[in-house]
Amino acid sequence: MDMSDLLTLLLVLLGVLALVGLTVIGLVMWRYRIPARGLIAMIGALVYLASPVDVLPEVMLGPLASSTMPAQSPPHTCIGLT
Repeated sequence: MDMSDLLTLLLVLLGVLALVGLTVIGLVMWRYRIPARGLIAMIGALVYLASPVDVLPEVMLGPLASSTMPAQSPPHTCIGLT
């Protein structure tokens, strides 16, 4: 068995798995009367939860934001006022 046969087998298995998954999702949506917009909202929420999109602006704007902010002064301490 060479590499192209394994790749073909893997692609066929992934296609069958995707087809079974879509069938199960369709049956669950039909059985429990879940609207398509509800499913889209759930998938969107999971993608938003799992995605690192909110980390990217901090990475890109981090050096810019820290260079535009004024330097913090050290905390003032009172010595000898006891």
